[in-house]
Amino acid sequence: PQGTPLEPEETVTKLRAEMLRFLFRKEYRPSATVTASRGDTPHTQHVNVNVRRDGGRYFGRRGDPYAYLQILILVDAKVVLDIISLALDSPGTSFLEERNSSENSISYDLGALSGGYEVEVDEERKVMDRETETTLTTDGEPNDGCCPDRQFMVGILSSIISPMDPIEGTFTQSEAAKGAFLDFMAKYLVTGVVTAARSLTFLILERMASVPTGAKTTPEPTAFVKSVSKTSSSSQATIQEENIISLLNALPSRSYDWNKVLAVLEESHMTRAALMLHKTGVVWNTHTLTEGCEEGKEEEEKDYAGSGIHLSRSRHFIRAIDCYLEDVDDDFKRQVFGYIRNVYTSASLMEEEGGICNNNVEGDHNDPDEVHNNGSFVLQNSLLTALPKLVRLDAVLTAQIVSQIFSHDLTSVFTSLQSEENGLVLFEFLQAIISGDFSKDYPVAGALLTENLTRNHHQTYFSLMTKFHPEMVYHHLSTQSTHDNYKPEECLRLCQDYEIADASAYLLERMGNVSSALQLMLQTLESRMMSLKRIVRGMSDNNNNNSSNAIKSGRQRNSKKVEEKSAARVKRETEIQSVKQILVVALDLCERNSGPTARIEHGSQLWFNVLDRLINAKGFLRLAKELPQHSRIISVVISDLLQLIMQRMVSNVPLPDILHKITVDHAGSKLGEFRDMIMSMLKTYNFELQIFSKAAEVLQQDVQCKTRDKKLLVAKGLDIRHMNSQPLGYG
Repeated sequence: PQGTPLEPEETVTKLRAEMLRFLFRKEYRPSATVTASRGDTPHTQHVNVNVRRDGGRYFGRRGDPYAYLQILILVDAKVVLDIISLALDSPGTSFLEERNSSENSISYDLGALSGGYEVEVDEERKVMDRETETTLTTDGEPNDGCCPDRQFMVGILSSIISPMDPIEGTFTQSEAAKGAFLDFMAKYLVTGVVTAARSLTFLILERMASVPTGAKTTPEPTAFVKSVSKTSSSSQATIQEENIISLLNALPSRSYDWNKVLAVLEESHMTRAALMLHKTGVVWNTHTLTEGCEEGKEEEEKDYAGSGIHLSRSRHFIRAIDCYLEDVDDDFKRQVFGYIRNVYTSASLMEEEGGICNNNVEGDHNDPDEVHNNGSFVLQNSLLTALPKLVRLDAVLTAQIVSQIFSHDLTSVFTSLQSEENGLVLFEFLQAIISGDFSKDYPVAGALLTENLTRNHHQTYFSLMTKFHPEMVYHHLSTQSTHDNYKPEECLRLCQDYEIADASAYLLERMGNVSSALQLMLQTLESRMMSLKRIVRGMSDNNNNNSSNAIKSGRQRNSKKVEEKSAARVKRETEIQSVKQILVVALDLCERNSGPTARIEHGSQLWFNVLDRLINAKGFLRLAKELPQHSRIISVVISDLLQLIMQRMVSNVPLPDILHKITVDHAGSKLGEFRDMIMSMLKTYNFELQIFSKAAEVLQQDVQCKTRDKKLLVAKGLDIRHMNSQPLGYG
């Protein structure tokens, strides 16, 4: 430049604007040297020329509009767009629309230039052609230091690259060029500095949603969200989904085809982005309902607002729930319960405030058709179809939703759940309520649901428990505060059908048949001990087989041997715990029926029946014929069981009766067999004596202290200075 040299930053700013104006020059303008070399006469025949409508002649590709930009895009579109992006993102860059807005120097309609959201590229290009000169100059003078309008540049790029259907008279760009332009547009749409036609916006969103799983040609993550260059397909999909959500938040709803975009997002399994649109669908239909019921609307509009709109709203409501549940993040999944509460609360408030205009429509409000057109009612019916999925996610939170929405219509809830997984889902839901897990977190709602459960509901829960979790039945029965919620005969039949011995014995006891209940438990105890013997025997056989084959198979056989040993050990411990559990149930039965209120014919005899069965266990198990290692393992288990029963008997049966039972009824047995049992019993008895002795000593010491304090109070004199309100004189 002439005159005083410019500062480097000012030079860059000026050159940046000149470069952009040069790239976006519509007509090719050859220099004087080129013109002289070609000649001024139009009859030159040395090169091919293109004739424009105005009669001017340009050579080759130079005859196309925006020749400089088109040629560079043909070479490498991505590099060109990156350079333009650098210029647009440079700090301190001034653009023509900003200067026009601040100085009001020209009347420039950005909406007319961009064509809004309805004008497609071919129409937009015509507008661009008409506004080109105004964009690049003001009053015929160059806009030094001011870059062309950004919406204008985007429109020209769109018309050149033509990412949509090719326009007649233009050449088709490569897919790489189109992809680079769509990424370029995504970056600036999210910032709100440019707009795009609806079809172009759809192509941008479609490209962002098409995250490939391993294809060579992959769309790069858009630039407005930083990402790591080397990412897995799942992480890239997450980044792209975040980009889409950011773009959808930035765009107004009219700027893209809502249904097409939603279909693309669901096909690409971008659930969070699809969730955003489904939520919008629910909100839109809510507003439509309100608008459809304003005064002055025709009756057919009211009918439509009361029926068809609800169907669309319920569809989006269910799909929004599915989007939550299809997510991989468990914490995000649980947000579905808060969303359901908010939607239902919003619908209820609208009805209370007259949003659906039920109070303004003449007619019978008790008509079932009018009731079924109620917004919250439609949402309830839609929610019933989603309840099974919600229960699988979290039964307690689902119960909270049911308490808010279906507290007086539990029959519909049970109907929707009972067919899922043969009733397993219904069992999980009832368990959350009856077990008390729901009441711990929500006391008020838990009490409400529990009160609405009938005896049939409890019976259904019991039948499902016997089917899916028989190990829980006895604990459920024994911990119930009341037994009026189930039918004992029906429960006993179910327990017998599923061979649940402990629960069957408990029910027999509740029905008054204590002897049969104890006999059932003792038979079950014997069968469990026989199963334990078979498991122990099988462990030894497997060990022998493994040791004989270990040398032949090498390291792989040794590894398999270790795994089999571990599995057998776990199986043995499980069976031992099962035997102990049966014994504990039998002892509980004895304890319940040997107290002060127990029947006379029961008393200590129930305990002795269990003791006799354990003492004779070595006989019916035939341990003498087993291998020593087998016999040793089972003997240890029997010894532990005997100690357990003795510890429970000490507090319920007199000690002399216990010793008499051992020394008289089992006089033929070796005393050594009872040594551990007797020692354990005597230790327990001695421990209790020590506790009682110490307690007596403490009590006696307290009595002595109180007596001494009382004596001191009696012997202590009182300082009396008044009597009958009269002071006493002292000489």
